[in-house]
This record gives sequence, structure tokens and C-alpha cells, in this order.
Amino acid sequence: MAFSQTVKAQSKFEKWSELKSFHTVMSQTFHPSEEKLGAEFYFTHPYSAWEKGLVENVNGLIRQYVPKKDDFSQISPEHIRRIEDRLNNRPRNSLGWKTPMQVFLSNFVKPNQNVALVT
Repeated sequence: MAFSQTVKAQSKFEKWSELKSFHTVMSQTFHPSEEKLGAEFYFTHPYSAWEKGLVENVNGLIRQYVPKKDDFSQISPEHIRRIEDRLNNRPRNSLGWKTPMQVFLSNFVKPNQNVALVT
């Protein structure tokens, strides 16, 4: 389910119990992907920002480049790629001051191995 579809679906729920059911359905929907990818998916409870600190932090970093008043649909793909590049190459305390790109590549590249990247 695409993010925009998820947001539209969530906005239709009026009662807490309906939203909680939606959360359960989403968790069950992604469970087969966990097994195929060998990765765990975690879903936070609705309206529980404290359960997703890293996500909220990244949202704040994105807002440095795109103020809240701006409409994301009006931002060019090139501008989004520049933001992605800056954020993926920004050192993070939670990663031992490595960049997300360094951590990502370290899972695929052996030390002292030369790699050419295409962006």
C-alpha cells in the first residue's frame, strides 16, 4: 500500500477502535514481507510520536529543506534527490558519527574494495 493510500485510509477512521484495527491490518499485511526479506517490520501505535523518535528526527531534518507550509507535490524530483543526498551523507550520532550511506555500503562492500557508484 502506497504512503498516500495509507494516509487517505487513515483519515477515514473516526473512532479509535477503527484506527487500532487499521494498525493491526497493516501489521498483518507486512508480515509475509518480513519472512521473504529476513527483516523485521515495526509499527508504532497511532498518535504515539515517542515510539518513533528516529522518524520524527528525520522529519525535522527534512523540514530544514522543506518548510511545513510547502506542498510536497510542488517539489521537483531533482530537489528531492538533493535533499536525499544531503541527508544520506550527513553524519549521525546514532550511527557512531558515520553517514547512513557509509553504514549502508558497509553491508555490501568489503574493506579496501573499490566500488563505482551511479547516482
